[in-house]
Amino acid sequence: MKFLWLWCWRILCFVFEYSCNVSVWKKPLASEKWIGSLSRNTFWFNTVGSSFFSLEKAACSPQLIPESVAKCLDLDPDIRFVVKILSGSQLEKFYVQLASRYQESHQCPKLFVIHVQHGLGNRLRALASGLAYVELIPHTPILVWERDSHMGAYWEDLFEDLNCVIVSEVDAVFWETLFRGNFYWIDYMKVDPKERYPLSLDYAISQHIYWKSAYILKTVSNQSNTRRHFHRLFKFQFSKLIPLPSLKQVVSRSCPTSRSGPLVGFHIRRRLLQEETFVTENPSLEYGESFARIINKHRKGNKVNYFCNAAVTLLSSYSTLTTYIAADSFLSYERWGHCVRNRIAVTSQRMLPPNIPNCENRSRYCIQMALVDLCCLSRCNVLFGSFYSSFTEVAHYWSTNNQSLFYLGKNEFSKNGNFRNETEFLISLKKHLD
Repeated sequence: MKFLWLWCWRILCFVFEYSCNVSVWKKPLASEKWIGSLSRNTFWFNTVGSSFFSLEKAACSPQLIPESVAKCLDLDPDIRFVVKILSGSQLEKFYVQLASRYQESHQCPKLFVIHVQHGLGNRLRALASGLAYVELIPHTPILVWERDSHMGAYWEDLFEDLNCVIVSEVDAVFWETLFRGNFYWIDYMKVDPKERYPLSLDYAISQHIYWKSAYILKTVSNQSNTRRHFHRLFKFQFSKLIPLPSLKQVVSRSCPTSRSGPLVGFHIRRRLLQEETFVTENPSLEYGESFARIINKHRKGNKVNYFCNAAVTLLSSYSTLTTYIAADSFLSYERWGHCVRNRIAVTSQRMLPPNIPNCENRSRYCIQMALVDLCCLSRCNVLFGSFYSSFTEVAHYWSTNNQSLFYLGKNEFSKNGNFRNETEFLISLKKHLD
């Protein structure tokens, strides 16, 4: 009897050791109703901890792991790989989303990897369009936000956590797995814009999707209502972007308030690609020769005196009006200030920001100050933006006050920075500024 007991104990220890080293603990739950409350069950995450999330030897708590999540991890190697590269709160979110998607469709969800590129404006508009897509098509979004020469700040340096899994660093194994996995690749960063293929809003692709872009996702649909709904969802995504508390304080100090009068924003994007050597030393190679030429052409058209003419006209007509200027170089700030003050007597309180950061690069600090500029420009009643600038676009998309957007030299009121009819111009803005 004693020998039999010892033998049973050895078998039990062997089974326990084996089960704790497998990637997934597949013990069924008593009820699948637990899945719906997974996001609120912090005890599960705290108990299992990082040992389970790293897919190393996990604490054996079979009653805590939902069968649906274990099933997806067991059946889909691509989902298992995502688990391996995530950790902490991001992995917790991923498990919650897996369980939630499974509960909705009773199928393991497909992934939509949104790999954003280039600067702050480019990344935010690409992200917003990707998140709008997954609200219509049931894929689980994963944001890849890397630091590079275009972007010196991680997501967590700028915003509070997003209801989306965020990957900050990738390596060669990441790319190899994506290439070998069941992913439908869409790369908008190819030189030829004709290769930026659209995604349909009328049906879901049966594969995971990897999308690399600095641009808005192209979509197609046979239903006009669906297309309009996508664009509404796209703009709605910007309301989910919550700056860090420390940056909110900077925004409150830097941005004008509407209590004193109407707000008008000016965004000057003028620096040419070859002048931004801290981003790339060969713009033609990175952007393509024809595309780089187009970008520089439009930036040359964003002359400081064009914005100065509009500012002088509005400041002269509205005694309570406040302006906010955001530019990409210290020289543009100086030229704008001198131009306005030489033509009209105006206090510095009406020309914000009062303190201009000398940001001539894409460092973490400068990206944070750019985010402050975005927030301030989005609060303005009227925005005079730079044509072909994603920064202008995002500031306008982010606004919640029915903001009016003008491109100087690109509308019926002005040509080459001079007003065709100043009276008509002021009448058109009256409803936004009174």
